[in-house]
Amino acid sequence: MNREELRRSVEKPAQKMKVVFEEGLTDTLIRDLGNESGRLPLLEFTLAWLTFERPWGKPYATKLPSDKLLSNTHLQKLKVDKPDKRDRLFITAKFQLASPLLIRSGQDLIQNKCSPDVVHLHSYRKDKPEPVVSGTSLAGVLWHRAERIVNTLDKNLQIVYDLFGFVKEESKQAKASRLVIHESLIENTVDIVQSRIAIDRFTGGAYNGALFQEQPVFSISKKEDSQKINKVKGKLKKSSNTSSNTAHIKLELELRQPKGYEIGLLLLLLKDLWTGDLPIGGTSSIGRGRLQGVEATIVWQQHKWVISEENRKLLISKQDKDEMEEFFKKFLEQAP
Repeated sequence: MNREELRRSVEKPAQKMKVVFEEGLTDTLIRDLGNESGRLPLLEFTLAWLTFERPWGKPYATKLPSDKLLSNTHLQKLKVDKPDKRDRLFITAKFQLASPLLIRSGQDLIQNKCSPDVVHLHSYRKDKPEPVVSGTSLAGVLWHRAERIVNTLDKNLQIVYDLFGFVKEESKQAKASRLVIHESLIENTVDIVQSRIAIDRFTGGAYNGALFQEQPVFSISKKEDSQKINKVKGKLKKSSNTSSNTAHIKLELELRQPKGYEIGLLLLLLKDLWTGDLPIGGTSSIGRGRLQGVEATIVWQQHKWVISEENRKLLISKQDKDEMEEFFKKFLEQAP
C-alpha cells in the first residue's frame, strides 16, 4: 500500500465512527511505520491501543471534548495499564561460536565476481548482508534432538508434536507450533573462504575435479581483529576469545501455554546447545556449528532464572538450580 492508501485505511473507518484525529497524527503514524514488512499489523495494534476501552458506539457531538481526541500526546504516553495474563515462557540465551558455522545458502554476496559454491545464510540489515541463524534452522535442530531424547526415555512422541506442531497429509490433520523461535543475528564474526575436496568413500581418494569452496563464519573477539584474520587467509589463530564472555549469537525462544514437563524438555535442549553437544547448521561432521554457552535468562510468570558461565565454571544460585531440577523431574515423571 502506498502512503495515500494507508491514510485512507486509517481515516475512513474513523470517520464512520465519528472519530476525529488531531492534525498531523496520521502523518506521524505513517512516517513511523516506514516501509518494513508487517507494518499493517503494527498499525492495527497501535490504533487498537489508542482506542482502548473508548465508547465509540455512540456518536460524539459536533465539538468534541479534548479527552475524546486521538492526539500525539496519547501516542507518546501510551502505556499498558493492565498486566499481561498470557501464559508464556521466554528463554534468551547468549552463545559463543566454539567452531565455524555454516548454514548453507545459495546467495551471491559478491557482486560482479564469482562467489564460493556455498556461503553462510545472510539477511539484509540496514542495506548490508549480515550472517544470521534462521528460526527454521534452529527449530529443525531442536525438533530432531527432542525426538531423540523422548525416544531414549521411552516417552510418547506426542510431546514433541504438541511443542513443534505437525502435518499429517494422509488424514489432512495439522497443528501449529507453540514454540516460537526468532531469527538471530551473528555478531563479531568474519567470513573466510575454505577450499575442500570430495572424497571417494570406496577408494579413500579424492574425486577427480571435485574441488569446491565454502564460506562459513568464524568468531572473533573484536571487530578490528578481522583485518588480522584476513591476512592469515584461512589460518584462523586460536585466541583467548573462547574463554572471554564475548557473545556471538543471542537465541530467543518463546513457548506458549507451557506445561511443567515441557519446560523440562526445553531445559535439556538448552543444556545440549550450551555444552556444544548439539551443533547447528551443516557440515557438523567436520566440527562446525558448535556453540558454547555464555548466559541464559529464563522467564515464566513471576519466576526468573539466570545461568551464566565464567572461566568454564557454571554460575547459578542454589535456589534456581533446585527449581529447575523440579522441571526435569516433571519431565521424567509426568510426561506421557
